[in-house]
Amino acid sequence: MVNFEKLGFDSFDEYKSTFFKTLLKTNQTYEYFVDWDRVLSNVKHYENELQILSILSRYHGKWRKNKLFEILKEYPEVSKVIPIIIAVRLHTKGIDIFDAVSEKILTVIFDPKDDRYDLKTVVKFCERTGILNIFDRTQNLLDYILGVEVGLDTNARKNRSGLIFEQMVYNKISKIISKRVKIVPQDANFSLYGSRRKRHDFALYLESTDRQPFMIIEANFYNTPGSKPNAIVGDYIELHRKAKEYGIIFVWITDGRGWLKMKNHMERAMTEMDWILNYKMLNRIVKIYDPLRP
Repeated sequence: MVNFEKLGFDSFDEYKSTFFKTLLKTNQTYEYFVDWDRVLSNVKHYENELQILSILSRYHGKWRKNKLFEILKEYPEVSKVIPIIIAVRLHTKGIDIFDAVSEKILTVIFDPKDDRYDLKTVVKFCERTGILNIFDRTQNLLDYILGVEVGLDTNARKNRSGLIFEQMVYNKISKIISKRVKIVPQDANFSLYGSRRKRHDFALYLESTDRQPFMIIEANFYNTPGSKPNAIVGDYIELHRKAKEYGIIFVWITDGRGWLKMKNHMERAMTEMDWILNYKMLNRIVKIYDPLRP
């Protein structure tokens, strides 16, 4: 059971009530919405190719199609940026298309170094998908792609949410723990999982020893209920038991209104683990282990 007395609560019910009442409504910091460094880096990466394609805004009708053919013939590497114009980030060399006329699956290759690359097929793709029509409305493809990249970046928000919460936890712990404690994010030298390829969010070491951490911290945030947080409860209970065998303190820092609809799973964890905190309870982490005190 969570050691509520050491955390400064009079009863387990008081601890539990405080945990659920102080869950954060959101972890959307200012950095959550757009990763501008990534977006601007991606646009800069395509800059030369996009400037070449911007020439198409000077042409109309079939002349634009012919000009695209000439551009790709002279600068075949430009083909690689075409998918991003329709907000597709390629993880392979091509895009599979169902052609309704032939009722066949066609693969359009955008890598000119691939033997399957066909210039006419790429130009046809641009015509049929409406890419050529974009140049009627924009003369600056760089600005257009900036908007596309911002849109694509929103798909990364789900993953970014977890990373942002980890950063929130790291920033707060760094301010309140002793300077004699070293925080190692994603420590490559120690793992309770049995495989060092699977790492913990934070490992805390005392200055006096680098042999093994005295504390392992896992941090995650859930806005909505789901199977993943439910599965993590079982995993963390097991990790908590394993940590005890090593003489290591295992602390789970989790937050988000998703737990309000998964109370039974969280309550199970609270009865089987020693240390579970949410973000607003983080100041109490110094009560867990004396050397944490400044």
